[in-house]
Amino acid sequence: MKTREDIAKAKEHRKKLITSIVVHLLVLLLLLSPTYIAIASYASQKNAPVEDKFPVFDAIRLTGPSGKDIPSLLEGDTLLSVFLPLLGNTARTDSIPASHKAGAYTAVMQSGNKEEQRYVFYFAPNSTDCYYTDPTGEAFLASNNEKTEVFLNSIYAYELYEGATLPTLSTAVTDAVAPSQVSWHYRTKNGTFSALTQTNVASETLTYPIAANDVVFHFSTTPDAHAITIKHNEAVLYSGSVEEISLTIEEEMDVLDVEMNATYQERADRNFYGTISYRFRMEMVEAADFIPSTEKVQMGGYFIVRCENVNNTDKLKINMTPSNVTPVLFARDNLIYIAFPADEVGSHTLQITYGTITKSFELVATAPTGTAHAPSTDKLGTDYAALLQTTLPSLIAAKGAQITGTLTTDPTAIPSGNFATVGTDTIFAYGDTLTLDGVAYDNAPLTFSLYKMSGNVKALSAGRVLEVGEREDIGKYVILDHGCGLYTWYAGLGELRTYKGAILRAGDAVGVASTTLYAESSALIMATLCKQTLSIEQLTANGFAWKAPVTE
Repeated sequence: MKTREDIAKAKEHRKKLITSIVVHLLVLLLLLSPTYIAIASYASQKNAPVEDKFPVFDAIRLTGPSGKDIPSLLEGDTLLSVFLPLLGNTARTDSIPASHKAGAYTAVMQSGNKEEQRYVFYFAPNSTDCYYTDPTGEAFLASNNEKTEVFLNSIYAYELYEGATLPTLSTAVTDAVAPSQVSWHYRTKNGTFSALTQTNVASETLTYPIAANDVVFHFSTTPDAHAITIKHNEAVLYSGSVEEISLTIEEEMDVLDVEMNATYQERADRNFYGTISYRFRMEMVEAADFIPSTEKVQMGGYFIVRCENVNNTDKLKINMTPSNVTPVLFARDNLIYIAFPADEVGSHTLQITYGTITKSFELVATAPTGTAHAPSTDKLGTDYAALLQTTLPSLIAAKGAQITGTLTTDPTAIPSGNFATVGTDTIFAYGDTLTLDGVAYDNAPLTFSLYKMSGNVKALSAGRVLEVGEREDIGKYVILDHGCGLYTWYAGLGELRTYKGAILRAGDAVGVASTTLYAESSALIMATLCKQTLSIEQLTANGFAWKAPVTE
């Protein structure tokens, strides 16, 4: 039985224990208090407005979404008065909404000591929210909607509004004619119309090359009314409102003066109205013409068409039927070429339109008709089955240019000069077939020519050496780049006479013929355009001159 003394001692012990626990808890709370304060501070400030710290800016350079500089057009630095308040009292955000990304205005702020900081402001034409990123790339939502509204209804925001985009005028073969004078209004966010005073207006009379039979004008948006006057030495040749004009152009009429006014009336269903005036000159040039290298090609080769007096390849419309291939366009000297792979045997109709000119050609792809060969294996210095099925295709795939439907030129090459004929005996010719005893390869047309020759093997045309090398199956070889995806290949060489990167002229030595590929001294020569072979004879044939046009 516990005595009173024992009970008193127990109470005192419990009291001391509780006191100790309380003291330890207080100490622990004191130790953890900075963490709790930080967490509470973060929670309270996570979405709270942020007072940004930045220098006192006194100047601004503004660039619009199109990349054009936007000058301050009114008295006083109006741009600063709009953008500076947007930097204060903002809230951080994770990202810029997709609705605002297209309306990015870059503002370079400058302080008195010439320190510059770059901010990007994001607007949407139908929203009073403005987002921005600071020089560190951190994103914020500005809370000053009043200033956002001011900017959206100002002349500085014209790039945000569809109605502020001027309709364009083009001729049959030009991209766009620059206006000489503009009076334009577009609807802004508050529904009112703002005058577009900052436009790309031509300050001088520009001249556009136009073929004599291509006097055609096209408006991207049809005006309610327009008037065209064409003069030669102040004498009026035409006055009216027809977009396709037929003129009698005399030989001495080398330059015509054009005046045009297009009016777009104010209507309820439009976001714009105004008048655009044009004053420009047309330099009359020869009409475009298209000359095919040949109208008959063996399957596996190319139909190649030379385009004369074509200044704007974007205006070329090309259609080949039946065919699923994409034409290859390339420039060489001052000419444009169109190449079509002959991908199936039969007749093909090629139609080319440029401006008002349309020409059609009937082209025929024939089955290979080359000579059939059945050489004895002791004459062959390599495995021709592997050469034709594996070696050459893999090399072509590795080096072939990826050019499809795009005008391409290689400025590092020397794209000039005819292709010279090899001028020696042919052992196997492009398009020939081989029947090889005991070898799987049988009766498929050759993609190269094997020429009997001795001594130096010469470059067929000027170009840059793309690659030199040596393989067990084809010996030493050289690949010569003529620009625009066209290469000539020289293989079966016993010695090399050039090096990678060398600039060669037609007739310069690339190497020395050998017996690597055949019992007699010879060299393999092949031409490729992009990733398809074509015959050397096609490059050297009459009617296809790989050179600049002759001028008198």
